Amino acid sequence: MKKTELETLANDCIAEIRKGLADTKTNASGRTSAGLFSVVSDYSIEIYSDRRGFANVEAGQNPGKRPRNFRDIMKQWIIDKGISIAAMPYSPKYKGKKKFGSAKERGLHYAAGAMAYTNKTKGSSLYRKVGRNDVFSPAVEKLVGRVADAYVNDISKQIDAIFINTAI
Repeated sequence: MKKTELETLANDCIAEIRKGLADTKTNASGRTSAGLFSVVSDYSIEIYSDRRGFANVEAGQNPGKRPRNFRDIMKQWIIDKGISIAAMPYSPKYKGKKKFGSAKERGLHYAAGAMAYTNKTKGSSLYRKVGRNDVFSPAVEKLVGRVADAYVNDISKQIDAIFINTAI
């Protein structure tokens, strides 16, 4: 099998993974699908993502440590996903140092904080639901099957050529 054929198969697989990300609405900012790339040699295909934790797309994120700015990451995720958050009016009971420009900003801040806390203590909702297998697993399985079939065909052609040229 030629390297160009392997590159074509790798690009097809990446396109299918990107389609899976779009179909499952897992690609809010577009950075996950944009970060997919392949490295092809004469006998292998390796598909990578420049995003840490790409497997979390199917498995979810387990509970544990999160980055210090995780609330801000969750705020941006809410905005990218287009999730509607209710405005939270000012309450004199709030004695925090953080000042907000609007009730909408305050609601976003508290919603992101609650989501970040739940994600840290219990894991993501996908993790709690035991994941799924519809984003990249089918594309990778299909790629493995196509590569295996192509190699089997190449080997059978070579064996046929040996027997045709050999007098019995």
